[in-house]
Amino acid sequence: MGLLDLLSEAIAFAGCLFIFYITLNVIVNFAKKAMEVKMPQMKNDAFLKENGYSWSFVFVYKVFDEDQKVSLTSDQLKFSMKNVIERLNTAGFDTSCFYSCQRDEVYVKVRANPDMLLAEAGKLDYKLEMDENRLRIRAQMG
Repeated sequence: MGLLDLLSEAIAFAGCLFIFYITLNVIVNFAKKAMEVKMPQMKNDAFLKENGYSWSFVFVYKVFDEDQKVSLTSDQLKFSMKNVIERLNTAGFDTSCFYSCQRDEVYVKVRANPDMLLAEAGKLDYKLEMDENRLRIRAQMG
């Protein structure tokens, strides 16, 4: 076996390794894309852009079948999802409700509007430290 034969075998082996590497790389990239979990994106929320925050709290309520509702306690009936949402809305809070993926729970998002927060902070004489940079930017904007 001559030097030329060894060289051609080495080149063939390197070519096989290269093809194996490329194939493996394609398979790994395909697997990564297949395994990516697509998380739902938050819709463009004008409230978030305007006020710098979105929702403050989330309440989770279990969805009961009609036959299960008979066994609910008086407290569970008193503080039902409908009752709590009505009270929150009457108090001036914003609410948004949606089902879980399995539709066995209801999520109730709750937030207070900035005017309500300012009024309550004023009642409490709440001391708030201002951010120098944000104040400077606001002052420059007029």
